[in-house]
Amino acid sequence: MAPLAAQTVISPALAAPSDNALDHRNDKSLVTLVDNGTALAVVVIADDADTLTRQAAADLVRVVGIATGVQLPQAEDSQVAGGAFPGKVRINVGAVPGNTEAPLVKGLDREGFVIHVWSDAVNIVGATSEGTVFGSTEFLERFVGASWLMPTDLGEDVPATKKLAVPRLVFKTAPNFVSRQISPFFLWKGGAQNAQFEWARRLGVVTGRVDFHHNMYSVISPTVFGKSNPEFFPLRNGVPYIPPATAQTGWQPRYHAPGIAEAAAQQILSKVTSTTTTFSLGVNDSSGYSDDEINPSVLNSFGFTSASEPYYAFVNEVARIVTAVHPDLKFGVLAYANVADPPPFALHPSVVPFLTRDRATWADKATRKRDQQWTSDWASAATELGWYDYPYGSPYCLPRVPLGVLGDSIEFAHKRDVKHFYAELYPNWGEGPKPWVYAKMLWDADANVKDLTTRWCQRAVGTAAADDLKKYFDLWEDFWSKRIPSTDWYGVTRIYQQFNDGSYLQAATEEDLSRSRALLESAKSKADPGKPAARADKLLQAFAYYEDSALSYPKPPQDIASTTDAISVLNLAVGQVEDRILRAARRLQLVDQFKSDPLLYQPSDPRSWTLVWSGWNFYPLWRLADYIARNEPQSGPVRDRLKQLLAGSPTTNQSRFLQYLQKAIDGGVVQRGSNMSFDNPTPAPWTVPTGSKVNAAVQPHNGSSVLELPFGYNGLLAQTVNVTPGPFRFTAWFRGSTTQPPSGYNGYTVCQFYDANNKVIRQYRAPRAALKYAVDSWRQSELTEMVPDGAVTAACWIVVETDGVVYVDDAQFLQVAPIS
Repeated sequence: MAPLAAQTVISPALAAPSDNALDHRNDKSLVTLVDNGTALAVVVIADDADTLTRQAAADLVRVVGIATGVQLPQAEDSQVAGGAFPGKVRINVGAVPGNTEAPLVKGLDREGFVIHVWSDAVNIVGATSEGTVFGSTEFLERFVGASWLMPTDLGEDVPATKKLAVPRLVFKTAPNFVSRQISPFFLWKGGAQNAQFEWARRLGVVTGRVDFHHNMYSVISPTVFGKSNPEFFPLRNGVPYIPPATAQTGWQPRYHAPGIAEAAAQQILSKVTSTTTTFSLGVNDSSGYSDDEINPSVLNSFGFTSASEPYYAFVNEVARIVTAVHPDLKFGVLAYANVADPPPFALHPSVVPFLTRDRATWADKATRKRDQQWTSDWASAATELGWYDYPYGSPYCLPRVPLGVLGDSIEFAHKRDVKHFYAELYPNWGEGPKPWVYAKMLWDADANVKDLTTRWCQRAVGTAAADDLKKYFDLWEDFWSKRIPSTDWYGVTRIYQQFNDGSYLQAATEEDLSRSRALLESAKSKADPGKPAARADKLLQAFAYYEDSALSYPKPPQDIASTTDAISVLNLAVGQVEDRILRAARRLQLVDQFKSDPLLYQPSDPRSWTLVWSGWNFYPLWRLADYIARNEPQSGPVRDRLKQLLAGSPTTNQSRFLQYLQKAIDGGVVQRGSNMSFDNPTPAPWTVPTGSKVNAAVQPHNGSSVLELPFGYNGLLAQTVNVTPGPFRFTAWFRGSTTQPPSGYNGYTVCQFYDANNKVIRQYRAPRAALKYAVDSWRQSELTEMVPDGAVTAACWIVVETDGVVYVDDAQFLQVAPIS
């Protein structure tokens, strides 16, 4: 549960007589439950105790047994009342006849509980049996010293003791957030990852009380209304679009269509019953709003065309109709993308918006301030709020642990009276304390993140090793909280940060990786024997994936300003070839090996998010080729060094790199595609969005004109080119309009490769160019990789996501000709 700071604790030193607390101020004795191998207590449950209460009691007996080596007896109340276990202290779990805790429990949230320690009894009573379960865990954490640091038996930490004694006190608490749901834990119940579910259940982060997920496809179903009411579906070019029956994304109902709210309400009334407490009116995913419900020239605070007014008017009317029959029903909605901003009118009191945002972005002060105002604006429009966050672990390829930032956001949410919290965590247990700290903060938002992190490290590996482990996580917290916000990868994020773009790995230095390994190895060597040492080893295993990812990701070299620089870059690039290729392959092998281990398992496979690279780092090749072309067109020391390396004994892949570089400087670079600089009167053969135009009035990056994209464009330009084996380089330049400048978002290049049968082989994405930096100057996105085996064509995409007007120019797709 949570530290003392956030709970009502009435102890001998603090208590005052009242209707809700007994006066124990004059009794400072401890109540002994186990002493030197002897059980002095009995665990008691009501004769008619439900399953949850019985489980809580059994868990208490089990954990006390681990700590003391003594198995406390367990009995039903009638047995003890009949004379069994005379003289033993009763540990009453749940509502047991005769206890007097009802006044204290009254008014608590259903997951709240009271622990009342008398001289001859300990009462652990929840407002419901759910609360009793949490009360039992709190008792074990607070008085036995148990911790559940991570899933599986390895994560359970129970210190040994010969004596278990507890102080006389009255203690009550309830969670700060009534909904605390971390994804995907609650989806893993009973499956291969059930150990993760059980950990999350104990920590109290599988509770959701309001349904809000994408659901409009089931309310206005194409199967039900497609033929009878085509006007309920979005207009596209003036014609109703009727989605396929199974389509759940990419379209929305036409929310202002006459009669649609009434039809939706009748559908809901046919689905809910008197016991239904909540129903989702969440929009479908991936936009797809009706043409007549959005204005391309009006963007919301997240840079999307706004559809808040028609959508929330529809939601209000549906809620009004349905609550006339079911007055206590709550409707969850997603304040997401096109409907992220509140409407200019109040929401129906039964509607609970969940505000979707990756609060790791609060490392940036301007983003933090803007988001806090956004929450305040919503608080003025809605009676009750939820937050939806994206503190992803997997598929990130480094430990993403901006714990201080996340803690600040949770504390703010609680102060703004946010009641519900949902988070897409996708745990990566190489992140150590993050899931545990996150869960603790959702129960007690005032808890101190640094103290929690220190406590986790100490319990995980022991006090001697804890400092090294804490320094390891501090290093990566600094990386995400202080260093990453200034990178193009960070840019200005819309809803969630770009987990499918691995270019944050370019900011991780070799020093970061070597320092991290040294700290973890030191922690392992100092860890207490047994589970602490095993946990340290597990974290070291998880680090191997981070290490291989960071040290294999393509990365530009140092600037080449001299011959010395060029030779240094050449030597380093050749020296790293084999190691990079080995690590790129091994990181994926580790992902596969980790699948059978809940603590190493990556729930989001990097291959599903294009977080795959060959290990070939061709940034140095192109930089060296440019330098040699400018400075050594015929001969020179860099060319001489290249010849020396080729004449030596290079490995196979070193030889290939050197031959490709030789080919490049000898004129073997081929330009693919056409009209790459948009200098023709039309953009063809590029496929471009409606409203794009070739503009010769704007100063180009190269050539005579640029391609101007429409205001607020989010999409791609496309051209297909033929390819041959070998290195390629696909670049494009971006610049923002000075009259309608982008305040944020990204531009980047993508290549998707196809074989002779037009089957996709692989996709590579370039690091993003942050458009907030591209108003006064051109900014480049550069993708360089090895054409995958079997590829014959490549779809070249220039992707733009913006809230202003952006110019694109001087795209290039270069290939080094094949080597023999």
